[in-house]
Amino acid sequence: MMALVTGAKGFIGSHLVRCLKTNGHGTVGLDLSPEEVEEDSPMVRGSVFDGALLADLLEQHDVDGIFHLAGRTGRGDPEEIYRINVLGTAALLKAVDANSRPIRVLGAGTGAVYGGGAGATPLREDSPLRPATDYAVSKACADLMLQQRFTTTGLPTFCVRQFNVVGPGQSEAFLCPGVAHQLARVKLGLQPPILKLGYLENFRDFVDVRDAVRAMVAVMDRGTPGEAYNVASGKGVRVKDVVRLLIEMAEVDVELSSEECGPEDVRCQAGCIEKIQAHTGWSPSITVRESMRDILAYCLERERMRA
Repeated sequence: MMALVTGAKGFIGSHLVRCLKTNGHGTVGLDLSPEEVEEDSPMVRGSVFDGALLADLLEQHDVDGIFHLAGRTGRGDPEEIYRINVLGTAALLKAVDANSRPIRVLGAGTGAVYGGGAGATPLREDSPLRPATDYAVSKACADLMLQQRFTTTGLPTFCVRQFNVVGPGQSEAFLCPGVAHQLARVKLGLQPPILKLGYLENFRDFVDVRDAVRAMVAVMDRGTPGEAYNVASGKGVRVKDVVRLLIEMAEVDVELSSEECGPEDVRCQAGCIEKIQAHTGWSPSITVRESMRDILAYCLERERMRA
């Protein structure tokens, strides 16, 4: 497969490019960051809204599979979130429509489209979509756009609904690396031994980024077009337990300062992975403990370099 990866310089995108190359696939990356060329893996600076650029990339590199990871995450200006996540997906599909060759398109969605779910019961792909944030709504729209395109035109599209992806290299704006960076600063004497955190009593389904990108490749290779697939571990873990695991690994004494549950906080969420296992044979292989160990090691190295 020759794959175009949008958002290729991001946390998940960079891991995906490495995974594709390791498995013998060719790649070309598209990202808004400065142009950078790696051996056997060109990286192009540009936007999915640039139809001429997309057309050139698809033809020049004989692309037959697109992993669409470019998007806006988290909170922010709703108009910008919808423009990038929804209209960006529409722009990409328009470029694919204009190409004469059949191209598979996989969209990187999120488990946030389900909202809070049903307590401890793992959410299935046919569970109702109840997104609680603008980000989640925008990703639900993009998800449905991909399914609609398959239904109406037969374009082979896929969507992976990734739950809480974690791993080394993730921005400290996210929970686990945010905690790990604080612990690293405490350990190095750069911060008082107090962790400022959000709500800790909710349950989240954590999946390592290295497993998540393997899942994307498996879905593109062996998934059923027009379908959505959960990418998760299959079980929820209490956030406080993950924080305490990181503290134990860091070997520091700290005080926790946490917030109350906010209106958009999901109390409990886990994803059922029976479908992706049955259709592709994929299963997660990296435990939460292994993920946290590697995140902490990465953050310690980063903080030592900054100090």
